[in-house]
Amino acid sequence: MRELKFRAFDKITETCFDFDFADVQDGRVEITDDLIVMQYINAKICQDDVIKTKYEDLLSIEREIVGVVEIGEFEVMLDFPNDGIAIPMRCLFTDELEDYEILGNIHENPNLLESPK
Repeated sequence: MRELKFRAFDKITETCFDFDFADVQDGRVEITDDLIVMQYINAKICQDDVIKTKYEDLLSIEREIVGVVEIGEFEVMLDFPNDGIAIPMRCLFTDELEDYEILGNIHENPNLLESPK
């Protein structure tokens, strides 16, 4: 079983830091209302990350997509808030997704989700 890792965005300092359960148990990290806690999906990708990747649609047309990694009730999704859709991304859990780029996260870089004008 893999160890659960987390990232927290501190609303006061507007910065992120990584931690795990041991940090909380040992008192090195205190969970407060000033923190937004996100879970790592795999070794590199975290909940609320904005990633760019390629996706093959139902017509087998490959296109480049940018979305937010979200943890749903039963699976990991790549969410497109501007389009109102989400795509299941089971490959994020297994490190199978190879061709992607992490652009940032929605807390430190909210402008990544702005639609081009």
